[in-house]
Amino acid sequence: MGLRIPEDISIVSFDHDDFGELLRPTLTTVGLPYEKMGEKAIFLANSSEEEAEVLVPMPLFIGGSVR
Repeated sequence: MGLRIPEDISIVSFDHDDFGELLRPTLTTVGLPYEKMGEKAIFLANSSEEEAEVLVPMPLFIGGSVR
């Protein structure tokens, strides 16, 4: 289709993987903080508190695949 990354289309991935660093342009990705998510899950499972929403920050690794 003749599309160019990132000039015509942006690509973002989840679960930050080193593979994205090998691509050209490098892949922009969002990391999944498994350890922090697990810690929060264990805390909530052992807590009497009821939380409607739990947010864990997800780091953004900016590569060349977005404009």
